[in-house]
Amino acid sequence: MRAVLCSWLAMVAWSASSYELNHYLGQSHAVDRAIVVALAIASCVHPGFTGAFLVTAWTMIGQLRYPLGLYAWADFAPLSNLSSLYLAALLLRTAGVPAAGRLLPVALAVHAAHYVHSGLAKIVLGWPLSENLAHFFRAHREVGWSAGIDDAAAERLLALLDRFSTPLNTVIVGLEISVVLILWRKRLAVTLLVALALMHLVTFALSGIFFWQWIGIDLGLAFACARLRPEPDKFSFGSRAWLVGSLVAMLTARLHLTPVALAWLDTRLQNYYRLEVTTASGSVFEVRRSEMAPYDGFFTQGRLQFLDDQKLLVDTYGEARDAATAAAVDQLSNAEQTARLELAIGHNRYEPARAERFDRFMQSWFRAVPRRRPWYTLASPPATAHASTALLPYDWKEPARAVRVRRIKRLWTGSESLVLNSDVIRRVTIH
Repeated sequence: MRAVLCSWLAMVAWSASSYELNHYLGQSHAVDRAIVVALAIASCVHPGFTGAFLVTAWTMIGQLRYPLGLYAWADFAPLSNLSSLYLAALLLRTAGVPAAGRLLPVALAVHAAHYVHSGLAKIVLGWPLSENLAHFFRAHREVGWSAGIDDAAAERLLALLDRFSTPLNTVIVGLEISVVLILWRKRLAVTLLVALALMHLVTFALSGIFFWQWIGIDLGLAFACARLRPEPDKFSFGSRAWLVGSLVAMLTARLHLTPVALAWLDTRLQNYYRLEVTTASGSVFEVRRSEMAPYDGFFTQGRLQFLDDQKLLVDTYGEARDAATAAAVDQLSNAEQTARLELAIGHNRYEPARAERFDRFMQSWFRAVPRRRPWYTLASPPATAHASTALLPYDWKEPARAVRVRRIKRLWTGSESLVLNSDVIRRVTIH
């Protein structure tokens, strides 16, 4: 279990010490990064350093919530919960409460809670019967993922996903719900954890969404389970008390944890946002999402609805959060119908104060002179989401004079892809 615990700390340390240079703050934080690494190593040598390490590391990662807010935390949530669990176990041991042999089953229950709540949320949403995985693949392909797959191969894959969505959805939800039995048998626990890791890898292949922290936790816990040997007076798989206790802990997780309920319905309508730069010569380039690292996840996922002073039907990548909206979108066939439905049931999430903070962020970011990447960012952690550019990418050789945000609205009718509009929703002058 010690190796697994150190792997959790290593993932936190990697995220907190090797992220890209933050041009908005204009500081490398080299000393802070070094402290994170030193504390991570010290925590693996002696657990007494763990509290200081976690406070420092999560503070470093937390800076990415500023100034735009809504930093995507779903990929970090399980790692955050398990790190807190480890710290709690250390504090209990210090207080004289024995924790040896109990950390693994509690960790399994805590981690499983994220999958259970995702599965339950999908069932409530009607996801197994209503979700079309072809929409999921198509939406991510539209923003540049799987660009290396030719159109003919992509169409064949889309046809397969469209045909087999319901059985595939049933398998996914069944896998997520079945983790309530993770403490029943050791072989079952290992099988479930490996299957969940494979599910994330398939999701990455289809969409570019890469939950590498979840995969690392899944495989680490599978390794710990496989290495577990029965000992008297310690946890053993199949214990009725542990099974009942873990089930209660999972179902009540919202009272004592922050479980991530990953559930939405993908639709045929998509709003996605593109950053464009106008240079001193008047040329227009698209900004690679990777150029916005360490905020790249925010921009890749298109979380810019707060700039858009218009009613919208769907979220990032065309996601609907309720079955009624998804069903209504499924009936659309042209721009006029879409506009009427947006006025009827759409939501305007424009936030003037956040939009002004966005302007200041853009001005600071594009005034910064690009510098050589520090060596300690060359092994930065993998991005959670991936996309590519449609226009010629901006290479920073000419200074930026303005940045604009373009919202592109696209509807798939089954026979064709319609660009309903392509509007510039925000202009920021760089001076």
